[in-house]
Amino acid sequence: MASLIDQIWQISQKPSSAAGFTIYTYGLDKPVVGYCVAYSDTQDCFGQEGLAKALAHAQTHAQVLGGWLDNGKFYFDSVRIYQTKPAAIEAAIKENQIGLFDLNGGYVPIRNQDLVLLPNYQTFLSQVNAIRAKAGLQPFPVLNQK
Repeated sequence: MASLIDQIWQISQKPSSAAGFTIYTYGLDKPVVGYCVAYSDTQDCFGQEGLAKALAHAQTHAQVLGGWLDNGKFYFDSVRIYQTKPAAIEAAIKENQIGLFDLNGGYVPIRNQDLVLLPNYQTFLSQVNAIRAKAGLQPFPVLNQK
């Protein structure tokens, strides 16, 4: 029987996985509902070495792994699945992500190529930070906010 890392690598090499895949690290089942947000700890994990890093992180966090092919490299992320889009957007902002993945609708960008939040998410972040301030919590930082 192949190791877990070998099984996931084999999944990633299937032509159907090039556009992306999301799996639970136990059982390798595919989640079908929710919004995936990558942990910033697994940014730029590609190839077999990146898979090992992302898998190790996923196994000690949400137990979900995502992957996709981009510019000839296969990237892997440890991800967490949120049941609501607002919760996922908040998490994506906190994790300094440029977007999130809707398991039923595909990629959802929240920042432009200059890493500036798109206008509708700037409003959302302002509302979230106002709520956080009332609760005595620190606001979420925003990359390259103009």
